[in-house]
Amino acid sequence: MLIAFRFFAGCFGAAPVAIGGAIVSDLFPQERRGNAMAIYGVGPVLGPLLGPIIGGYVAQAWGWRSIFWVANSADNKVFAAARGAALRARRHPARIEDKRNLDANTICAIRRPLRILRHSPAILLCCSLLALVSGINNLINTTLGLSYQKQYHFSTGESGLVYMGLALGSVAATFVAARTSDRILKFLAARNADGEMRPEYRLPTIAIGAPLIAVGLIIYGWTAEYKLFWFVPLLGLFILGTGITTLSLAMRTYLVDAYTTYAASVLAASTMTRSVSGSLIPLAGPALNRTLGLGWGNSLLALLILCMCPVALILYIYGPKLRERYPIANV
Repeated sequence: MLIAFRFFAGCFGAAPVAIGGAIVSDLFPQERRGNAMAIYGVGPVLGPLLGPIIGGYVAQAWGWRSIFWVANSADNKVFAAARGAALRARRHPARIEDKRNLDANTICAIRRPLRILRHSPAILLCCSLLALVSGINNLINTTLGLSYQKQYHFSTGESGLVYMGLALGSVAATFVAARTSDRILKFLAARNADGEMRPEYRLPTIAIGAPLIAVGLIIYGWTAEYKLFWFVPLLGLFILGTGITTLSLAMRTYLVDAYTTYAASVLAASTMTRSVSGSLIPLAGPALNRTLGLGWGNSLLALLILCMCPVALILYIYGPKLRERYPIANV
């Protein structure tokens, strides 16, 4: 029963993740989109990190079942706000698509993400990198609290607080991305002969984000392995959170800029692959730490990230040709 309801929660909860970037692409021009994407990205980034912090103390004080009541209370408030927005939209029938085409468009929208992954190598590369990062992020999230309880004998509530390292790193990266993403785009466009603002100009920050992920994993893994002062692994987690957010924001903004008209479908494809990897890779977490230990286990994850770094370089150099050769307009 729990797994069934978790399925429904993930099914309906994926909607804002998939269409949020598309809404940003509709509301903001390209030269202002980086700032908007960074602000929008705060929610999906901080939610999974603040949840364990709150949930740790809620479970410790009132039991694990209370977590569902607290989450349900928050969901009801969000649902009420969304319902109010939907009711206001009904007052403007011109904005709502003809219901006769709704069924056909819904079926097409469901099929398109899978077809996009099969048809476009550029999108497949982006989704593969994001899927790996999401899987590693979820693996750390699922094992972090238990690692601190085992290595440092933290209580349930105290082990939730260690997620602050990841959260603060993500906030720092979001702030920097909001300040620099559009500036980098304009700077590189000004250096271009035709002054075109190419979507690939969003990718250079991946060259910073990917190494930060690897460095953060190594610092966290080895310092926790040898039980150094508990604050030292948090520094590694801060670097890890900074790298994950830097890379994810750059890649998602690139997808929105490159496929503006079909941003919702492209981000849905990304969400689908990230959800699959984010649910499967963490299953290997306990066995990985038990077999290799925190040090070598996280070093292996760092190596996987470094092996995927060429993806950004390939897209930066060959991205325009790939998009021209494999258009998704008729997919």
